[in-house]
Amino acid sequence: MSNSRKLYEVAMFLTLTGAWLGGAGTDGVPVSAAEASNTGTPHSREDELYPSSQAIWRTLGIPVCWENPTAGNASGRAWTQDQVEKTWESATYVDFTGWGACTSGAEGIHIQVVETPEPAHAAVLGRGLNGVTNGLVLSFAVQSGEGCLGEGPGPAVDGPRPWGERDYLTQWAQPRLKGERAISQVRVPEL
Repeated sequence: MSNSRKLYEVAMFLTLTGAWLGGAGTDGVPVSAAEASNTGTPHSREDELYPSSQAIWRTLGIPVCWENPTAGNASGRAWTQDQVEKTWESATYVDFTGWGACTSGAEGIHIQVVETPEPAHAAVLGRGLNGVTNGLVLSFAVQSGEGCLGEGPGPAVDGPRPWGERDYLTQWAQPRLKGERAISQVRVPEL
């Protein structure tokens, strides 16, 4: 795989996970919730999605930690790490490290697991996420059909996933930006 292809895939993963969320459109400036509302159907949008150069992580080794790891969310955490390693780390030069409990002042992506079924979201964009408590919020209670996928009901992450691992990863990674594309329009490496 060429270096430019690997860098493209790194950019897409980091954009989708909140690790490198940059503004979309022409200026890379974050927008209000009102401006970010989707005014067209996902498949009719023509906006471009690209990162703000000021949001790009300057390292390929990005620490990840869990704000509230428990025995109850252990399988979801392990599954998430496994899927990131099997897809993005195997196809790119990015190495997400750590994956343990967060400590005060720790650098990297701080993931909070919530009990309610809500789409994943990031507190800030790109490298501004570095060290932010609860910077990335992830729900293992999200059902298939909620958020961006619309494929009908399905069990939560800790149960069987008949809708597929790729769909869970895209659910985890749903961007919240002006000019966002439907997840089906963003290339994600196959599992």
